[in-house]
Parts: sequence; structure tokens; C-alpha cells
Amino acid sequence: MKTSTYKYIIAEDESLIRKNLVKKINALNLPLESAGEAANGLEAIGLIERHCPELVITDIRMPQCDGLELIKYLHGNYPRTKVVVLSGYDDFSYAQTALRYSVKDYLLKPVASEHLLEALQRVLITMGAESEELKAYHSKENTLNQEAIANLLQKYLSENYQKEISLHEL
Repeated sequence: MKTSTYKYIIAEDESLIRKNLVKKINALNLPLESAGEAANGLEAIGLIERHCPELVITDIRMPQCDGLELIKYLHGNYPRTKVVVLSGYDDFSYAQTALRYSVKDYLLKPVASEHLLEALQRVLITMGAESEELKAYHSKENTLNQEAIANLLQKYLSENYQKEISLHEL
């Protein structure tokens, strides 16, 4: 069975931290594929609109458009996109705001590989479960449609059995 690969974007204004995060994520060997890196929230929004990633990892404090504005944008426009926040600030008000917008995790910098792994595994489990629910829903919807069609055909045939009916007519 093929494992789904999920696209992610990192929004972090410090280039070294951003590159280090990409290296750490690659080393974890998870089904994640980078869809780009952004130095601020505005760049991240551009990448999100082009690539529709399933995951965004964002810093809180960035120039032009900070992480909280980005999270708010995602919540309103891409509600299925999961968000993990990185912050150098152990400030409860940031975490509280992030939680209001359904952020999946809040990690403090510097991010230890084991904490990053745990956070990403939780996100992947959530995404996998949602994907299975969606498949089950579509499968059920398809089955219902087939049942409805069969019922309509049966009704038509029982009402018109005395006439000659072509396959085309059915």
C-alpha cells in the first residue's frame, strides 16, 4: 500500500533556522515533501496559494505579515491546512491566540529533533485519519448514488414493463 506524501511550507524569517528545519524534517524520513520556504507571512501566502500544502510550519514573529496573521489567513481560507507554530517566545498569549485558530502544535525554539518528530507524527496521524474519513465518505456517497440509480431503474421498469424499452431509453 502506497503511503500518501503531504506537502509542507516553512515560514521563518531567519534563514539559518529555516534551512535547519528543512534538514531536520528530511532526516526524520516522514512522508513530507517541501513545497517551499518563506521569509515572512506574505511570501508564505503566495506559496500556499500556488501549492496548497497540507501543513504550514510558521514562526510567530516575522516582518510584514507575522505568524499570527498567517494562521488567521489559513483558518479563514484554508481551514483543512494543519499548522505548527515555532516561537522563540514562551508567551502564553501567543499560544492562546494560536489555539483559537486550531494550531496543531506550538514548539519553542531551538526545536529539538525529538519534539519536532512528535509534533509532525501527531499531525500526520490527524491528516491520515481525515484522509480515510474522506475516502469512506466518498465511497459511501458513491454507493448511495448507485443504489438510488438502481431503485429508479427498478421503478421505471415496473411502471413500464408492458412497453418495449430500449437500453438507450433506460
